[in-house]
Amino acid sequence: MAEKNTEKKDQELSFERKFAFDQWNEKTVKECFEYSDGYKKFLGEAKTERLAVVLAEKEAKKFGCQKLEHIGKSGEKGFQAPLYSINRGKTIILARPGKKKISEGVRIVMAHIDSPRIDLKVKPLYN
Repeated sequence: MAEKNTEKKDQELSFERKFAFDQWNEKTVKECFEYSDGYKKFLGEAKTERLAVVLAEKEAKKFGCQKLEHIGKSGEKGFQAPLYSINRGKTIILARPGKKKISEGVRIVMAHIDSPRIDLKVKPLYN
């Protein structure tokens, strides 16, 4: 009886590798490869955090972001268009105006640049 319980525990705790490609349809696989091609291009161009900021600024401008120092001169409250600000060429902050009053809350999403790279996860040492 103890052996059956041990086998059951072993099955519950064992690691079984599952591949996304075995579960995705062709469209999803294609989208995955397209995304990864863009990410590889980004990693090739953004070898340092300063270069990553330059690329982020270019992308922000494509989507209509305005540099923060150009806003607020007219005396308006708040902002109407997406904004960005660069600090010493090493960090970039992007902001998008909300649809509701700020008193109803805000949503903040943060990321960290450091050294762009891909970290591949290897199979764990234990099963």
